[in-house]
Amino acid sequence: MTPLLRPLTACLALAMAAVGHQATAQGPATRQGLRDLELVRVRPMPFESMLKIRAAASYVSPAEEDVAAGREEDFSALGFVHYRDESFADRDARFDLYAGTDGAFLSSRERLQPGQTATLELAARYFPWYREGFYSGDDFIPTGRYEGTDWSAYLGLGSELAEGYTLELGPFYRSYSFDRNDTTDEGYTLPDDFNAFGGRLHFEQSALQLDRRTGRPIGGFLVSLRGEYERNDSDKTFGTGLWSSKLPTAFWRGWGHMEWYFPTTLGTWELLVDGGVSADSDRIYNYNSERPVGFYWGDAKLGPEINWGGGFYTTPYAHLQYTRTNDEVGLSSDDNFWFGGGAKIELEFSPQFKIWAEYSYLNNPSRPSISFENDIYGEHQAFAGIELTFGG
Repeated sequence: MTPLLRPLTACLALAMAAVGHQATAQGPATRQGLRDLELVRVRPMPFESMLKIRAAASYVSPAEEDVAAGREEDFSALGFVHYRDESFADRDARFDLYAGTDGAFLSSRERLQPGQTATLELAARYFPWYREGFYSGDDFIPTGRYEGTDWSAYLGLGSELAEGYTLELGPFYRSYSFDRNDTTDEGYTLPDDFNAFGGRLHFEQSALQLDRRTGRPIGGFLVSLRGEYERNDSDKTFGTGLWSSKLPTAFWRGWGHMEWYFPTTLGTWELLVDGGVSADSDRIYNYNSERPVGFYWGDAKLGPEINWGGGFYTTPYAHLQYTRTNDEVGLSSDDNFWFGGGAKIELEFSPQFKIWAEYSYLNNPSRPSISFENDIYGEHQAFAGIELTFGG
């Protein structure tokens, strides 16, 4: 691992996040979740095996309520169960099993020989929300809101290029289905259910340094990039009377994530950057509301994690987001920068048990939904919960 490659790969991740200038730094309290498991291939962990359980309450308060658009004050519940074993069934393989309100994930990553791996993944989202719309100034105007499910399978072969550098390539298959709900406008035509397949390329560099007692990152960085080429069999025109179209038969898309930790006398500063690029005609992918709406987007958070002693941590942070979105008729695009911030509080009673809370504000009204039952969103969001971790 040469000194030159480290800043180059970090800059590549930042460029992915800022193309045209994705949780993602989107998720509450930590980066754990289905999206992180799908993207980050070799995230280090302090345990050989681990069972983690999280249960949380979520709250949203929009700056201006608009119940018809989904912006209203509401509470919900979120959570997951995640099991990982680095030598599952006494094999030289890492096994992940995840089930949460954001979806389910199963992965087996077997080490074939030194530096070579084979990965099988199955993933499903059973509560995805699609929020098609456009921005009028700083206001998001939804034109088509609906729900669906999707599941995917992936088989990849990986190689360690050098210490800390991983490259992986393989085919995938994905199946989509869509449904109307109470929020779907009568004039909106849903896309047809369809199948998709293609190839995926992962590149990752990990140089994270973990605290040996708590497992928290205290230095170093992680960069993960993914590119996909997808073909599909969709053949239905969908959308509104002002903008209806078919999906093109093929797309390229990219997605990147970076974490960088800087130890200082104040605490460990965290820089979290997520970003993506896709075709402006990739309408279903672009309007999945679990990430910023748009075909170019970037999302960054920066703040210090301060250890006050006794297992008490606080992390105030600034939040910057960029989106490029289509207008109402799909003929031009709008660029927007969004600003905000928040604070996270964690109290660890033991390595096995902690409670946490997080509040965040972003002046982009179209944020990810805080509910798995309804597409409810707004500028002010808060989360609080408990986390149990059993490792050995």
